[in-house]
Amino acid sequence: MIGLSGTDVRTCEACWKGPVAAVRRTPAGRDLLCRECADGNYPRRVDLFPPLGLRGVTGLSSAPALHQKESLR
Repeated sequence: MIGLSGTDVRTCEACWKGPVAAVRRTPAGRDLLCRECADGNYPRRVDLFPPLGLRGVTGLSSAPALHQKESLR
């Protein structure tokens, strides 16, 4: 039995389809994988919440919306 916390994902982090059935320990932490992805040694697809926010979101795309009124900025 895998011990999952309330904040752990329940869907495989590699294929995003199968239920979590295995844990792979890595230097960066752990990967939660379905049995097929664990057996195939597939990598995780993405880190959704690294320490500084969403990976791949640039400063430009996280800037305030351009359609806001000047008085709200």
